[in-house]
Amino acid sequence: MTGKNVCVIGNGPTSINIMEAFAPQAKHLVQICRTPREIHVKLSFEDTCAFLDRHNIDKNNSEEVHKFMDVYFHERVFTGYGESSRAKKLEYGHLLSNNEEDIYHKSNPLTEEDKAFIKLMTEKGLVPKWNSGYTHLRQLFVRSYH
Repeated sequence: MTGKNVCVIGNGPTSINIMEAFAPQAKHLVQICRTPREIHVKLSFEDTCAFLDRHNIDKNNSEEVHKFMDVYFHERVFTGYGESSRAKKLEYGHLLSNNEEDIYHKSNPLTEEDKAFIKLMTEKGLVPKWNSGYTHLRQLFVRSYH
């Protein structure tokens, strides 16, 4: 794919893996998405440490970190069916939610690049609405959407 124009159709886990792999090599890369997804920028190591500090989690205790992250994101991001799940998911938000008061935006202030991306996704009608299903981690925490 090095130096080539590439088009990936779909935005499931496999497509996103392909996007991440091709992004540094392709001359031009386009992804065609049928269904809008919630999008969360992958946290850097520093961002993750700051996130854990905000919640008073001992970064040197692997078991505590794993348990906290698993519970935190399953309650707020990987929600299932029902109104309580919907409320938690809306409270947490995501990059495209346009809600400066949700947890996501408070934890991840938008950059100018993020704002341009949100504008583009909004213009293309790719901002997701609440869907009562599960969301995969790979579909959420990716950088290749930028």
